[in-house]
Amino acid sequence: MRDLTRKMILTTILLAFSFAFSQTNENQADIAIVEFSGTGISDLEAQTLFNYFTAELQKATDKSFMSAVDVTEKTSVLEINTSNCYSKECLQDALNALGVQQLLAGTIQLSKNKYRVKVKKLDSSKPSKPKTYSIRYKGDVDGFITELEILAWNIMGAQPPGRLLGKRKPSQETTSEKIAANPWSKRIILLSAAGLSGASFVSNMAGYNKSKSRAEEMSDYKIGYDAHMKSANSSKTKAFGSLAVLGIVVGYGIYDGTFSFKEKDD
Repeated sequence: MRDLTRKMILTTILLAFSFAFSQTNENQADIAIVEFSGTGISDLEAQTLFNYFTAELQKATDKSFMSAVDVTEKTSVLEINTSNCYSKECLQDALNALGVQQLLAGTIQLSKNKYRVKVKKLDSSKPSKPKTYSIRYKGDVDGFITELEILAWNIMGAQPPGRLLGKRKPSQETTSEKIAANPWSKRIILLSAAGLSGASFVSNMAGYNKSKSRAEEMSDYKIGYDAHMKSANSSKTKAFGSLAVLGIVVGYGIYDGTFSFKEKDD
C-alpha cells in the first residue's frame, strides 16, 4: 500500500511537471514584430497601418506572435526602440532579448502621395543574414493598404488570397519615377557619365600631346607653331573640363551612396 502511494505521488509530480512544461512551450511565441517607425505620417496613421499589416501576418501563418506589450518591455533598453535602429547588429540584439524564432522590424514612409515600406526579417537559424522586403506604391491609402497586406503574406512565404489580389490597384508611379528611385539605374547613369568623362579626358590629353609635339617640330615656323599650340591648349582645356566632370560625378556618387553596393540601414 505504501509503495502504491509513492507511485501515485511520483506520477502526479511527473504529470504536473509535464503540464507545466507544455504550458511554457505553448506560451513561447514564434514571431515578434517591432512596431514600424513612420516618416511623413502621424503616429496614429503609422499605428493603423501597422495594425493592418500584423492582422494579415497572423492570417498568413499558424505560428504564434508575441504581444506588443512584451516586445516593448523586452526591448525597452535596446537601441532599436530609442533611435529607430534597424542595423543587423541591433536586430540581432533584439532577437536575442526576445527569444523568438523570427523578428520583423520595418519603416513606413510617405512623401508626395508615394508610400515606401521596408521590412527586415531576422531568423534565429541565420541571425547574420536578415532578409529585406520592400514595396513602393503611389496612389490612395486603400490601394497601399492592400499592397501592405499582400506583403505580409509574401513575408510569411504564403500565397496571397484572392480577396486581396482581386482588389489590387496598380501603382500610379511613372516609369521615370521608378528609374529615378532605382539605385541601379542611378549607378548606370553615373557610371556612364563617369566613363564618358574619363574617355574624353584621355582623348583630349592625347590630342594635346600630339598638337604640342607638332608645334615643337615647327618651332622655327611661327604661324604653324602658334596654330598647333592653340589646338594643344584647346585640347588641354577640354581635358581638364572632362576631369572636373569626372570628379563631380564620382564625388556625388560617393556622397549620395549610389556607388555603395552595401545596403543602407534605415
